[in-house]
Amino acid sequence: MLSRLASQRLIEVRQAFRLSAQHIDGPDNNPDLPWEFSEANKTKVKGILSHYPSNYKQSAVIPLLDLAQQQHGGWLPVSAMNAVAKVVGVAPIRVYEVATFYSMFNRSKVGKYHLLVCGTTPCMICGSREIEGALLKHLGVERN
Repeated sequence: MLSRLASQRLIEVRQAFRLSAQHIDGPDNNPDLPWEFSEANKTKVKGILSHYPSNYKQSAVIPLLDLAQQQHGGWLPVSAMNAVAKVVGVAPIRVYEVATFYSMFNRSKVGKYHLLVCGTTPCMICGSREIEGALLKHLGVERN
């Protein structure tokens, strides 16, 4: 019974991940929108890149994505990810891979407060879905 529950939860997680990893262009999130670092952040970009040898600029992807997310109000549009790819000299897909792998990067708009509930298999077996449901019900919000 427990193994069946665990495998069912794992299937749910995989399906949710597949859906969350897809990007659909929208009016406020598409590659055609112009995006660049602000003048203040361009200085920070130079500082971040100075920590890495010139042939390892791609190692700065995570701090640059974090800076872009902070600049853009807590989420990363595709155009910002493309700007980061251009700065470090890699194909945009390499930056998308990083942004989709780490849960700290939000690829869609988030509210003023952002709550994360652990979605790993051990947490799900211990009831994280039920905790998430109780939070959603108590706050009167829907899952994003």
